[in-house]
Amino acid sequence: MYDDDGGLGTFRGDRTRNESFLAFDQPLLVVADGTVVTAVNDVVDGPPLVIPGALTVAELGGITW
Repeated sequence: MYDDDGGLGTFRGDRTRNESFLAFDQPLLVVADGTVVTAVNDVVDGPPLVIPGALTVAELGGITW
């Protein structure tokens, strides 16, 4: 699937809905062995394309440095 600019599309339909993105609610796969150090499950899914004010850039996507 490609977007209007010929690039690989990551969503179908309304970009303001999480459910429109192809990766939403899909399993997370990794390319190497590793250890999960911290995981959280108490953060609600926010609207796509909106950076929450309470998170730093390093915390986006759940990654902290």
